[in-house]
Amino acid sequence: MTTKPTTRRTVLASTAAISVAIGTGAIAVPADSACSFPDLVAQFVQMRERWRDRRAADATWNEFFDGLFEKQAGIPIKEFYAMDASDPGRKKYEAVFFLIYNQNPDPRCDEDGVDIAWTEINRGLNSLAGQILLQQPRSLTDLAWQAEVLFLTEPELSDPDYGDDDKGLVFTFIRNVRALGGLS
Repeated sequence: MTTKPTTRRTVLASTAAISVAIGTGAIAVPADSACSFPDLVAQFVQMRERWRDRRAADATWNEFFDGLFEKQAGIPIKEFYAMDASDPGRKKYEAVFFLIYNQNPDPRCDEDGVDIAWTEINRGLNSLAGQILLQQPRSLTDLAWQAEVLFLTEPELSDPDYGDDDKGLVFTFIRNVRALGGLS
């Protein structure tokens, strides 16, 4: 027997079906049900903390870089990013951008510009996400942890402004599942 890989659509559809079954009483979920894969969740929590720390470090670095750009270019970096690539004035700002970047390389990246810590975090999260999402949920808590994993490992789900208008519905659904499972 061959099995098909689990797609994000399958996971979301399964999550929706389980949520409906729970909501209609077709599946009884004890209010105090515990997670049935605690070791994986413990690993995920540690990896999520590394992810959060890394995001905070990125925010600090970006503030530093953006400040240098604004000081030297005379415009906010968001204006630079919003410029059309064909805008003749953009070239002047690109020169400033790359001058600043070359003078202040991101100390967290290797010589090719690859952020080693993010690579390690993403590999770990993706591997762990596969293991957690393949578990059969036995409680609302399990389902909430699976939603949390999906939420963190699929960036477009954690950004309500990303992509199609209906992505906001997926974002809202995952937030609702997480809240019902006691995750904030």
